[in-house]
Amino acid sequence: MCASYNRKNITARAISSLFLQSISRNVDLRFLVVDDNSTDGTKSYILENFPGVTILPTDGDLYWAQSMTLGLKFIKTEMPLYDFLLVYNDDVVFDDNSIDRLLESFYFHSSSLQQPPLIVGATRSSKCGLVTYGGLLPYPYKLYPIGFRQAPISNSPQYVKSLNMNIALIHKSVIDETVFLQPYFRHGGADWEFGLQCYKKRISIIQPAGSFGICDRHPPSMRIEYQQKLFTKLKMAASIKHLPLYPRLRYSFAHGGILWPIWFLVPYIKVVLQHLLQKFR
Repeated sequence: MCASYNRKNITARAISSLFLQSISRNVDLRFLVVDDNSTDGTKSYILENFPGVTILPTDGDLYWAQSMTLGLKFIKTEMPLYDFLLVYNDDVVFDDNSIDRLLESFYFHSSSLQQPPLIVGATRSSKCGLVTYGGLLPYPYKLYPIGFRQAPISNSPQYVKSLNMNIALIHKSVIDETVFLQPYFRHGGADWEFGLQCYKKRISIIQPAGSFGICDRHPPSMRIEYQQKLFTKLKMAASIKHLPLYPRLRYSFAHGGILWPIWFLVPYIKVVLQHLLQKFR
């Protein structure tokens, strides 16, 4: 399952890389694209070129997190016998054997764990081959409990604390035990929170060895200019595609411990301090 919006060729490239997978296991793949009212012909193009893909259209105001939530509701109703949910970003280009490797990792680790793990696949840059998205590790000494650093691509599996859902294989039992993307999120951050839910429930989150595809880092969702007024900068910082206030508040309260008010304010204080430094420089 993926969400799409006005990225017809990019979305088609991701789906094509899944259609071309070499899968040794007996796997029945079902494809769902939640399209947030694209105007570039995404829906018709996907339906014409990829038979069997289901397009779930929306009214155009859901963004990533709510689109994925809607998609899961559809799956539970129309495909209730699913075993796994493969969540991916529509700008991922999967390596040929990705699904086999994800499943192999799941079954290998399941044999030694009390409950099924969540498997997160690392992605790499098309330019330098370094990690771009995947598992997330805490900062040293747990100084910032709701912030993370990217787990590197490694030759061995890594247990991580949370994840980017650019590639994630989620067993149905994990879905049943958690809230798949909290409803107070509209766009980003929901995958981090989902990972922390799993961590608190002692559901192992594992990033297998190696990487599973290409997904270049997204450009900054906002660009704050030096000459902008402080109010404008704060408004941009709290926009839907960055750190909107209410989701940030709920996330900080749920996972920030007794210092959650400080962690909630950190990114906005940073904007204020940067503005003052620029002003008096």
